[in-house]
Amino acid sequence: MYRGKIELGGQDGQNLLNLLTAGDELMLDEFCNYIQNFLIHQKFEWLEDNLVEVLRITGSCSCYKSFIFSLGDGKNLQEVKLSRVRDSATSMYGHTSYGPHFGTADLRMYSPFNNKENCSCQQASYFRTVTEHVRFAAEEYEVFQVVPKQ
Repeated sequence: MYRGKIELGGQDGQNLLNLLTAGDELMLDEFCNYIQNFLIHQKFEWLEDNLVEVLRITGSCSCYKSFIFSLGDGKNLQEVKLSRVRDSATSMYGHTSYGPHFGTADLRMYSPFNNKENCSCQQASYFRTVTEHVRFAAEEYEVFQVVPKQ
């Protein structure tokens, strides 16, 4: 067993992310927790600026406050549907070659989104579905990060 002190202060965000990935592959939980805390508290701006790269490397985002929603046809507010995440470990997944996935099957989108076979919705990791359509097309989508005022 190796014991020592790791100084992360001089490392850039990309190198820290690479260390985190290596630590995860070696199942070094304490090491990974240390790097994650450092990234969150000391490199938060880098994380925000490089969110796509972070999701590409880590593969997923775990967030217990995640939610998905649908405005329906956008004309009737009674048709708006909202669902909170039940299993935060699978709240969001993103990849550079296709669109976002929310939950294990709750909302999946593959490019091109306007093809009815490329988007699907089945309740799994969120509390309820946001559409009755198992397969659908999307004209557009948006992903938001809500940040509290400081």
